[in-house]
Amino acid sequence: MKRIFSFIFLNIFFIISALAQDISISVSAPKVVAEGELFHVRYSINTDPGNQFSIETCDEIQASGRPQTGSSSSISIVNGNITKNYTYTETRQFRATKKGTFPIPVASVKIDGKTYRSKAQNIEVVDNQTAVNAAQQTQQNMRQSQGNQGYPSQDDPKAETASNDVFARVFVNKSTAYIGEPILATIKLYTNKDITGINDHSLPDFNGFFKRVLEQPQKLEYKEESINGQQYYSILFQRVVIYPQKDGKLTITPFKVDCNVITGYAPGGFWGFTQRKIDRRIIESKPMTITVKPFPAGKSPNFTGAVGNFSISAKNDVETIPANEAFSLKVTIKGEGNFSLLTKPNITFPQDFEVYDPKITDNFSISTTGDKGSKTFEYVILPRREGNFTIPAIEMQYFNAETKSYKTISTDEIKITVTKGTNNGGVVSNYTPTTKEDVQFGNDIHFIKTGDLNIQKKKSFFFRSTAYWIVNLLIALGMIGFILVRRKQIELRSDVSGMKMRGANKESQKRLKTARKYLESNEDALYYDEVAKALWGYVADKFTIEQVDLTTDKIKERLLEKHIDESLIDKLIQVLQRCEFARFAPAADVKGKEDLFAEAGNVIQEFEQKKK
Repeated sequence: MKRIFSFIFLNIFFIISALAQDISISVSAPKVVAEGELFHVRYSINTDPGNQFSIETCDEIQASGRPQTGSSSSISIVNGNITKNYTYTETRQFRATKKGTFPIPVASVKIDGKTYRSKAQNIEVVDNQTAVNAAQQTQQNMRQSQGNQGYPSQDDPKAETASNDVFARVFVNKSTAYIGEPILATIKLYTNKDITGINDHSLPDFNGFFKRVLEQPQKLEYKEESINGQQYYSILFQRVVIYPQKDGKLTITPFKVDCNVITGYAPGGFWGFTQRKIDRRIIESKPMTITVKPFPAGKSPNFTGAVGNFSISAKNDVETIPANEAFSLKVTIKGEGNFSLLTKPNITFPQDFEVYDPKITDNFSISTTGDKGSKTFEYVILPRREGNFTIPAIEMQYFNAETKSYKTISTDEIKITVTKGTNNGGVVSNYTPTTKEDVQFGNDIHFIKTGDLNIQKKKSFFFRSTAYWIVNLLIALGMIGFILVRRKQIELRSDVSGMKMRGANKESQKRLKTARKYLESNEDALYYDEVAKALWGYVADKFTIEQVDLTTDKIKERLLEKHIDESLIDKLIQVLQRCEFARFAPAADVKGKEDLFAEAGNVIQEFEQKKK
């Protein structure tokens, strides 16, 4: 009940206040216009006129188009005093039909039987050339009065002269910034004349900046704005957030618009109909210079160009894991700043960890002050040896442009216990052969015989005897036989390698066929393992690579030596890594199984074509 009584009381108070306040009508209009030119007059009244608001007519100034209406209200309560403000506005478009000085149509409103009228105000109508000269003189006076004060900001567009009837502007919210600090740029066209069409336009080049589009209307819309007391229609073409990439003076090139402007009307033709005077104009904004300051001293190796205000966290999905099985580490950066330009943080992983390139997830949105949200780097890690390992705290340094200082943030260190693996999980490991031998006396090395050797002198010499020649002949035949046998062995070994090379494609197709069966029976682990074996086996047989060299780094090195295209090698390694990743990552994060199967077959066929 109290709320109801309060509501009734306030309404009664507002009605009484409205009746008691002084009613006034104000008029905003240009002082000089060209003959035939369209111009706008804005009428404002501090009460609701209802349907009692009217505009008088004038023969020399004709109304054109429909009026645009609007209203605003506010309530303030200070120390128990209640104040309500209300304003009704109506904007009318007129056209001056002949030269001279004429009164602007007067507005009137009837409230409680009493009529209120706007004050009389004149407007001067001149020819087109006189209007142009007056506009140029006004613009020159404005420049002299403003001096060299730079360009207007987004927050104060009125600082720019409004003497031209059609002009383009690029507004920025700051003219000085640090590298990586966001700057809001707004690109608009202003006019107080009718534009029949825009033929073409050229947006500014933001060379030296990284640009993100905040707003770009699909359909150009006219909105009313007032600049230096002059009414204009503004057209928004684009609003962007730009990030300087280097220090120094960076120039934003002009915004250009090619449009058709109605400059006046004249009688013509056999029937005396009014004809429009249309000028094709190339409108161009002023170039704008942004002063970009370099980062101050105090950077650490963990600073990678982050500007804003951030926090960092890290989370691993397991604490204990067998060797050769993968786990994931997610590093998340949250806050506000230049997320679009953030790179992965510097992380020191143990040497026994095989780390894949991170999957990057962007979860931020653009705003007028930069990017807001988070960015996540997800690493897939394979520990190759058992033991207790520690990933040191991950540190990140960023620059706060508001405080003009650096700040270092970090995560907690991460401890991982790796137990002995039950199997190698289909991963090819480096093989280290054993080269040490045990040597025993009496077996491998015999002692020198001592004592009576029972040496007897022979009666004849063996040299050049029959037996000598027979032995030499047998030795020669034995050497020839050994050479032939050895050559045959070499040929046989060569043939084995050749057979493997020739059969590499066929063998890989068999494995892919087996993988297809596993795919159809939804045995994912066996499917990915078989696809990987098909690729590893193909490379080993086709290019005669030993098992101990079957690692991604060794394969790339060996294939580059054989002049294989690096892009094809990278494609092979990506498919192998995708197989490895798929065995441990969730299914939603892995490329479709069918696509993976097709990619594996395509890679093999590309290698076959390269070898032909």
